[in-house]
Amino acid sequence: MLREAVYTRGQRTLRASIERCDVLRKSDGILTFPRLIELEGDHLVLAYGRNQHGGGNEKRFAAASDDLGRTWTDQPPQYPFSDHVQTSGTLGYLRDGTIVYIDCDPLKVDVKTLGAAGAGIAPSEWKSAGGVTDASAEMENPAFRIRRFSRAAELLDDSIITIRDLPWKVASYAHCGKLLELDNGDLLAAFFARPVSDPPTPHSVMHVFIVRSTDGGKSFEFVWQFNELGPNDVAGRMRLLRRPWTAELGLGDQHAQTPYGTCEPDIELLANGDILCMMRTGSGSPMVQSRSTDRGQTWSSPVSIGWPGVRPELRLLSNGVLACSSGRGLYGQPQVTYAMFSLDGTGETWEYPLAFHTGPGCSYTSNMERDGKLYVTYSHSSFTQPAEIYDLPYHSIEWVVIDLAVSG
Repeated sequence: MLREAVYTRGQRTLRASIERCDVLRKSDGILTFPRLIELEGDHLVLAYGRNQHGGGNEKRFAAASDDLGRTWTDQPPQYPFSDHVQTSGTLGYLRDGTIVYIDCDPLKVDVKTLGAAGAGIAPSEWKSAGGVTDASAEMENPAFRIRRFSRAAELLDDSIITIRDLPWKVASYAHCGKLLELDNGDLLAAFFARPVSDPPTPHSVMHVFIVRSTDGGKSFEFVWQFNELGPNDVAGRMRLLRRPWTAELGLGDQHAQTPYGTCEPDIELLANGDILCMMRTGSGSPMVQSRSTDRGQTWSSPVSIGWPGVRPELRLLSNGVLACSSGRGLYGQPQVTYAMFSLDGTGETWEYPLAFHTGPGCSYTSNMERDGKLYVTYSHSSFTQPAEIYDLPYHSIEWVVIDLAVSG
């Protein structure tokens, strides 16, 4: 693990120093998918998962802190953030002081019969249709659960949204990252879909797409789809990405050649008014990014940033630096988790990543900034393998605190 890195570009220098690493939660069992939610003052929520990913018994939990993460208390199942709020799903902090969260997976509902807030069906009975890779989740008109919370963790509203003008007749859907509130009040988010081809084929590519709300989140409309990469991708590999872990899992060459596409996006509003979208392209392949200069209406062709990663999280820091936390190794194997920086805050150039964690985990991160320091949560735990495979003394959710000093 690196303890410090110094980056210089032009007249600007960034010294990124690891101040400390803290264990936030520990367990004999697997811990995954951490997400930080910032409440009032020093109050925080840490949402996370338990049990083996893909094992059919994954559970969701939340812990709360009122002292900026020095101590944490596990919350009961009825706590508003205990249900589904992990690194997946879209989270946004609005100017009116509310927090908005959209569940990652669409609901198992008939959109044609939906009335206000789900046609009178109690939210406790709303069921997930499944993940983006599940055939059972393929549908014509997806509907998503959207919730609003106060900064005191009170549930204010629980309802359902749909997306107008989707270009696919049938697809499965998911999303993650942040909900942006633009200066004109519009809300912008990035989703991804796995369209079902006609006639059906064994595998289909995922596509990131942009959605917008002009009514404060009551409804959303399709805006833009990322179909093809531009000429600066890595030798065109995005059109048929290999999954390098499939041979180890004995899944065969035909599975290893499965097209992947783009997924797990995050977006960030930059100081110059541009909006940047960072996207995963696989597990061993580089992430790509795209830029909008017109409030998200149109986007540039995605280009490779040169580093592999999953579920990137972008953050424009108070010192003008743009940060991105992510990481990855072979799927289900030890990981490299990192933060990388764009010194001028534009994302045009990214510096060499600061790798702060190597070891078992999922490389799904969540971050926040306080007092000029970047806090990044991650898992040090088994992920897709049984808990005992790494012979760990305990499994943990941790965060690294990175001090960022800028000069020039």
